[in-house]
Amino acid sequence: MNILMRWRWLICWLYAVGILGLSILPAGALESALEFFPHQDKLLHALMYGGWAAVLGWAVQAHVRRSPLAWMLGIVLTVTAYGILMEILQQMLPWAQRTCSGWDALANLVGAALAVGFLALHRLLSRHCACLSARNTACNAVGRQMN
Repeated sequence: MNILMRWRWLICWLYAVGILGLSILPAGALESALEFFPHQDKLLHALMYGGWAAVLGWAVQAHVRRSPLAWMLGIVLTVTAYGILMEILQQMLPWAQRTCSGWDALANLVGAALAVGFLALHRLLSRHCACLSARNTACNAVGRQMN
């Protein structure tokens, strides 16, 4: 494993530790945050877990040669399972004064699925553009030979 890949995995682990840290903060520590609209915490869950799914996708992209769908599904399941564990942990820690929320877990799943969907779309478009670029280069070469 080269140095760049090690850094990518380190970033993934640090992101997961950051989620853990935010998840076990006492409820009072988060109440001081500004609330701009109702249920904004669900959007924050989707963004936080979607971000982690994107970072994981970035880390595994070098390994994804075959069955990228399986890798993408694995990322979504991993991120969602971690989110469920964080919800359960919140419920178990009495000093955190937080509850386990199925809606938060659903927001985590939606964020992870959207992030992986964007990664899949990016991968598809990158390959399509590379194919078009290669085709145009080949067409230009043939056109020059004909002149």
